[in-house]
Amino acid sequence: LRLLRTLARVVGITLAVLLLVCAGAVWWVGQTTSFVRWALDRAVATSDGALEAGAVQGSLAGGFRIASLHWRDASRQVQLRDLGVQWRPTDLLRRQLRFTRIEIGSVELRMQPSDEPAALPPSLRLPVALRIDALGIGRLNVVTATGDEVLLEKVALAARHRIGSWRIEHLSAVSPRWGEASLRGLLGDQAPYALEASAWLRPRLEGRPALPPVSVLADGTLE
Repeated sequence: LRLLRTLARVVGITLAVLLLVCAGAVWWVGQTTSFVRWALDRAVATSDGALEAGAVQGSLAGGFRIASLHWRDASRQVQLRDLGVQWRPTDLLRRQLRFTRIEIGSVELRMQPSDEPAALPPSLRLPVALRIDALGIGRLNVVTATGDEVLLEKVALAARHRIGSWRIEHLSAVSPRWGEASLRGLLGDQAPYALEASAWLRPRLEGRPALPPVSVLADGTLE
C-alpha cells in the first residue's frame, strides 16, 4: 500500500509538472508574433494559392494586426487592408469565441461573372457560439459581376450567434451617395432564415432637399 501511495504521488507530481509546462508553452506561444505568422503561413499553404497574407504585428493573446489579406477564387476577389483583432481567449473555456474589437481599414470585394444563379447558403450555423462586441470597417467597396459599384463607409457591427439564431445588436453604415442606415434584429441560422428586424434610414439623393428619416419593420423569412 505504501508503494502504491508513493507511485500515485510520483504520478500526480509528474502530471502537475507536465500541465505547468504545457500551460507555460501555451502562454509563451500566445505572446509571440511568430505564432500568428506561422498560423497564417499554414493557412496560405493549404489554400492552393487562393490566400495571400501581409506583415503581422502583435500576438495571439494580446491582439494582433495584419497589413493585408487577399483571397482569390473563381467567384470572387476579397482584399482586406489594415486588419486589427482583439479577443478574449478565456471565453473558449465557456465554448464561446469572443472578439472584443475587430478593425479593418478597407475591404474590397469584386465578384466574378458566373452562370450560376445567386442563392442563399443552406446554413449560417457555426460550430461554436460567437460574440462580436465591435467590428468596424472604414471603407467597404463592392464591385458586382456587371461592374456596378457600391461604396459604404463607417460600417459598424455588434452581433452574437448561438445555435438557432444570429442576434444583430447593431449594424450601421454610411453611403456617400444614398445616405445612412442602421439595423437591429434576429436572423435564423438555417433556411428559410426567419427574420425579425427594425431599421432606421436617413436617405440622401444628390441634388435634392434633405429627406425625412424612415423607420422600417420586417417580419418573415429571407426565402
